[in-house]
Amino acid sequence: MKSLFKKILGTDRYQETARTRLAFDDKSFAAIYALGDIHGSMAQLKFAYDAIYKDGETIAGRKLIVLLGDYVRPWT
Repeated sequence: MKSLFKKILGTDRYQETARTRLAFDDKSFAAIYALGDIHGSMAQLKFAYDAIYKDGETIAGRKLIVLLGDYVRPWT
């Protein structure tokens, strides 16, 4: 594992880094969708996006989609 950190980060030491928090007021978005892990399935991702898009058409205003899971390679 140390060699992996060294290869990626250039050091054997893992360091915590501060991350900027996403901040917005409660009126920024008319709807917020949280999409969990879809286990690498492009079909499931497309199904979820289609459902979100269809639901979003019924709500006026800005929408936000938050991806909480892993990403899908386009060839899977």
